[in-house]
Amino acid sequence: MATDEDRLARARAALPWNQEGREEIYWRHRFAGSLHTSELRVLELERHLARKSSDLARLRARRWWKIGEVLGSGRRSIKGILRLPLRLAGAALGTNQLPAPADTSGLEHQIEAKRRAAGGNHLAVVALANRRYREVEKLTDDALEKDPLSYGALLSRAKLLVAKGELTMAHRYVSLLIDIHPTSDLEVWANDLRGRVISTDPTWLPDIPGAPEPLASSTTGRILHILKESLPFHERGYTMRTHHNLLAAKLIGFDPVVVTALGFPRSEGHSEFEQTETIDGIRHHRLDLGAEHADAIVPPDRYLLDWAWQAAAIVRAERPAAIHAGSGHHGFDTALVGLALSRHFNIPFIYEVRSSLEQTWTGDPSIAEQGEYYERRLAQENRCMAEADLVLAISETLVDDIVARGVDSTKVHLLPNGVDPSEFEARAKRPDLVARYGLGDGPVVGYVSNLGTREGVDTLIEAIAELAATGIETNGLVVGDGPRRDDLKRLIDNLGVADLVTLVGQVPQAEVVDHYALIDLFVVPRTTDRAARLITPLKPYEAMAMGIPLVVSDLPALAEIVADGRGEVFKPESPQALVAVLADLIASPAKAKANAERATTWVTAERTWKSNGARLASAYSTIGLGT
Repeated sequence: MATDEDRLARARAALPWNQEGREEIYWRHRFAGSLHTSELRVLELERHLARKSSDLARLRARRWWKIGEVLGSGRRSIKGILRLPLRLAGAALGTNQLPAPADTSGLEHQIEAKRRAAGGNHLAVVALANRRYREVEKLTDDALEKDPLSYGALLSRAKLLVAKGELTMAHRYVSLLIDIHPTSDLEVWANDLRGRVISTDPTWLPDIPGAPEPLASSTTGRILHILKESLPFHERGYTMRTHHNLLAAKLIGFDPVVVTALGFPRSEGHSEFEQTETIDGIRHHRLDLGAEHADAIVPPDRYLLDWAWQAAAIVRAERPAAIHAGSGHHGFDTALVGLALSRHFNIPFIYEVRSSLEQTWTGDPSIAEQGEYYERRLAQENRCMAEADLVLAISETLVDDIVARGVDSTKVHLLPNGVDPSEFEARAKRPDLVARYGLGDGPVVGYVSNLGTREGVDTLIEAIAELAATGIETNGLVVGDGPRRDDLKRLIDNLGVADLVTLVGQVPQAEVVDHYALIDLFVVPRTTDRAARLITPLKPYEAMAMGIPLVVSDLPALAEIVADGRGEVFKPESPQALVAVLADLIASPAKAKANAERATTWVTAERTWKSNGARLASAYSTIGLGT
């Protein structure tokens, strides 16, 4: 079987030398594809009408057949002169055979031939939409074997390679398409692919213009934090963790300063904002090139270059002692900007790894941890950690993983999620909320989080349905919103548990604690993926502080939270396993209470934001930073 290299070589050899000839190829394929598609639609309509006509004829025949049966049965009870006519009528109507279904096999062959005449692209598009990658590969192989310049097949092949994360080869196909017939859409696509390849090259960094500028810090305690987002525009796990840790550092004498991603918060729909604002005594700088730049489609490498150049001006103004980057939208993007600034200004670089995003390049979990793009993102992430002067990790599991990747263990430190116990104290259930959500007498099993694929809320819903089927009626309460909300609503309806499970949606920050208080058993049903195995979410700590018994998927990062009897684990993505654990805790309230008490004692002693201040001071001191 020919390789992609072979196919590209054949296609380039078949290209005419003049541009007009290339135009002719494009329009010939495009016209032929349009013609075949139109003819295909006519044939499909003809097949549809034939089937409908046949169904209608069979329906009419069946109706007369039934009438004939009635008349035929009547002939046994009517005597005399009517007997003969009824028999004849019964014979005429009751013995008719139903017409055979329409034979559309000929049309089926024509439709299949017409689809293939379109270069297989019609079938390939459908197969790709349904993630049938091998089928797309076979269809495009066949089409390109017949015609190496089939525009539709080349386009489908490029899209297949992108879907599989093979960006370098995809870029070569798109370049060939541009050679055949350049369009602005293809140019944008090619630049994006090229930018993704460049920005995941472990030897690349954004280049800040000019000679290096060794920087004399204004104070050893001033740390510039590079973040993807911040308060007050978002109140979620990332921004809340950030702000609490900044306040903890400030409390012990450090002077943290923030610069957010280029284009934030305009990228979130905010057109009016201050370039610099102070939040709880901490300066926040915004980098913005205006609405026109925000609307432009900028390749990833160009975006990181612009971000680094803009951030360099903030470094010159603030004169920090070090650069501290927290994981960005791709993980390593903030780190690349931080490394570039660190090298240009000759100051230490700290990388706070608070997510694992190498596998988020695709929405298909079956291939998330394979392919060129995954490997490139992982390599870039490893490079950023290896070249940092100090690495901070969000979980003990992640600390071990980073060291296992070859990063010097002496520079890897734990900076976990935490909680402010004064904000999350146990309290009684609000009667108005109980009434609003129709919570009955049974225990409330719930979760507070975003409704993404990784969270596994479908497992929780299915477990509640199974508990009800066994006679253990519980109330389900899920607080939060996200891309899977509609899917989860359909699941609830399909399982017939709409009266048991409530999807609350997003609630104001001021009411979050009151919603926690409604929950008797807090479940974290995360699925098995790389991020879930390594990263600890914030919400379990808040539940523990409030004395709510905890049940989590048996994943390393979650298991470390509930170790030593602080909670229970169950097999990930198994509603049956979750049912067994929940049934046991419901039947043994004393056990659940003891777990919760151990958890509250631990979290208030070991996982508070205030204690993170001491952790930061200890870690910073290893690279000569102090207050």
